[in-house]
Parts: sequence; C-alpha cells; structure tokens
Amino acid sequence: MHLIYSALIVDDDPIACAFMKWFLEDRFPYLRVVTSTEPKAVHGFSLYFLDNDFEGDERAVDLVQKIRGEAKNAFISVFSARLDTAAFKQLLNAGCDGAFEKGKPGELSVLESKIRAYLYQRELRASQVVDRGFTSTFKAMTGLVTGWNQRLNATVTHKGGN
Repeated sequence: MHLIYSALIVDDDPIACAFMKWFLEDRFPYLRVVTSTEPKAVHGFSLYFLDNDFEGDERAVDLVQKIRGEAKNAFISVFSARLDTAAFKQLLNAGCDGAFEKGKPGELSVLESKIRAYLYQRELRASQVVDRGFTSTFKAMTGLVTGWNQRLNATVTHKGGN
C-alpha cells in the first residue's frame, strides 16, 4: 500500500515542468504533482523539484533554505541545465537531497532511485507508528485482562477459603 504524497515542481520553463510532471506521475502514480513557474518557496508538500536558473538568476539555494526551514523531512531536489561544483556544494549545504543536470544521461534514473528510497523510508516510518500504536493498545489490553484475571482468582480463592 502506498500513501498519497504531494510534489511541487518549480521551473520557469513550462515545458520542463510538464515533462517532469509526466515523469513523476508515470513512475509514482500515488504522487499528486503541482507545478509553478514562480520561484517561490511554497510549503506543504512532501517532495520538491526546483530549477536553479530563473531568467539568469540562480535561486535554488535560497529556495532550498526556505523550504528546508519549514519542511525538515521533505525531499528537495534541484535540477538545472548547468550545475558547477560550487553550486552543487552550496545546494547540499543548504539541505538539498540531490542536484541533477537536465539533459545529462542517467540523471533521471538516479533521481528516481533517490525518490524511491525517500518514499520507502516515509512509508516505513508510517508503518512503525501504526505498529507502535497497535503494540501500545495490545499491551494495555493485556494489562487489563491480567488485572481482571488476578481479581477473579482472588475472588475465587477468597470464596473457596470460606
């Protein structure tokens, strides 16, 4: 079973947004994908896919910092036509989970693997919360039954002794 997750793609190129939306929905049908061409940090999503270059202005580091400040557990990925080593380091230091170059062979498969790992961990944590809830309930019920049995034994023993 998959939970439903929300994803935001932010890219000033509507064609790139449409391609990325198709890519994500094709591989992850339980993602609800929203696109935006405005470089704004919109909160409330589980996954973020950000372009770095908005009409010549590199905005990804600022966007990553703003999103990470509000969404500690979100998956944040940056993709751009050009990412040099310095930009890559800045993005990782800002809290980015991965940075990829558009059009570079193999980048999308690496991104897909990272997304799958992230979603697997989210679902694993969610199932552990459910298990803990069940385990706590089970322990509480066991405690009640044990208490009733002890009282019943005490009553039977007390009546048998008279």
